[in-house]
Amino acid sequence: MDIALRDIHIQKLKEMIDYKKNELRDRYSQIRESSRENALLSGVVDDYSKYYSEILKKRRQQEESLITLRDYLESIKTMISLSDEELAELNVERVNTMERLENVKREIQSLLDM
Repeated sequence: MDIALRDIHIQKLKEMIDYKKNELRDRYSQIRESSRENALLSGVVDDYSKYYSEILKKRRQQEESLITLRDYLESIKTMISLSDEELAELNVERVNTMERLENVKREIQSLLDM
């Protein structure tokens, strides 16, 4: 029961994070539009741009790390003799890594589309 409640709480937190990300993206678009008419907003736009550049940089580093991890997990399968249980665990970890990598790639694309 506790695990189910924890999972529900985690899902709600993820939804809140996504909502805040979208809200921040919308504000950035609005301020960028408004800055064309109001030069005083250019500093705010610059701050948003720096923030998104930093996030993009971190996501690209994360992508590189996940690719390295994925490649390492693949090499373990061929280099080391593994039991069936170890091989199953390795495959689960590889799938999880691939899912995280795809999420990071989507985030990067989302940042680039702004």
